[in-house]
Amino acid sequence: MVASSRNPARLRGECIMKFGMTMLHEGETAAGVADLASLAERAGFDFVGIADSQSIFREMYATLAVCATKTSTIRLGPTITNPISRHPVVTASAIATIDELSGGRAFLGIGTGNSALYNLGLKPNRIEDFQAAVDRINRALEGAAPADGRSVDLKWAKRRIPVLVAAAGPKSMTVAAFAADGAIIDVGADAAIVSERVRFLRERRQAGPRAGDPFSIWIYTKGFVAATVAEAREPIAQIVAAAGNDAFRYSIESKQVPAELVEPLREFHRRYSFASHASVTSRVNVELMEELGLAQFLYERFSIAGTPGDIARRLQSLESAGVDGVLFSGVVPDKSILIERLGSAIALFKSGSRADR
Repeated sequence: MVASSRNPARLRGECIMKFGMTMLHEGETAAGVADLASLAERAGFDFVGIADSQSIFREMYATLAVCATKTSTIRLGPTITNPISRHPVVTASAIATIDELSGGRAFLGIGTGNSALYNLGLKPNRIEDFQAAVDRINRALEGAAPADGRSVDLKWAKRRIPVLVAAAGPKSMTVAAFAADGAIIDVGADAAIVSERVRFLRERRQAGPRAGDPFSIWIYTKGFVAATVAEAREPIAQIVAAAGNDAFRYSIESKQVPAELVEPLREFHRRYSFASHASVTSRVNVELMEELGLAQFLYERFSIAGTPGDIARRLQSLESAGVDGVLFSGVVPDKSILIERLGSAIALFKSGSRADR
């Protein structure tokens, strides 16, 4: 079972929930990102993910390789790659190489694709093709022949590497439950909504071909720590705007969006600037979010921001919702501050302390 506020491990003072940091590293060199990964390791994070969007960031697998040489315990992988701009077998070979280089610390986060495809004029997979791609990656990592029996995809890879599927809706969540080792769900950080998705994923897992196999559920959210909630929200405004684009671009129905915000969200998607997606310097999408009256809704839905105690309370609610891990991101000029402050808030949560102490 997953951790909860009544979990025996929590009552013993232990923390089961894991924490990751995804590097949205616009403007950072591969060496600079590796230094940040090392800092995250020292700050108590369990995972570091590297964003995969060729038009915005340095090459992802090359960056992961440098990170592997600068760290020793933290797990490393893409958050999130896709099977269109990178063929599934090419992906399997790349992540197996990172696993070998890091001494078995690799994981693979994969989704249908977003800015990496949009900026190339490409479209995401159909959901059945996406599941086939995940299946092929799994088979390749085991050194097995493709399902069509034509040839061996990877002659040298023999070790299963954890594959986590990025998911927001029921179809992609079903792919995660049926084909992967876990899910990274991008539905926000509202504990009530997250709890519903966790229940859905657990039910689909037990109904699928991998029932009984271990399955971890992570949420992807944006975070920052400051003296007040307002101060903490400002540095992550751009990435919160990006979350509003990612989560609702292809569907709004059944995603707990207030009726009065449905049309503003559609207008937001029509005018969203992918050239400024996850940018440190551009506020184009932030201004659009504010103009359309979406800011408060998106901040509350897609971020965990405030004092260390505020963060600890939100993490406790997510633990109670059945989440196994939290993957943070943030687009801020000084990412070391983001990592250090979130690390302190995570330490507060792990200690069992809360804001009012």
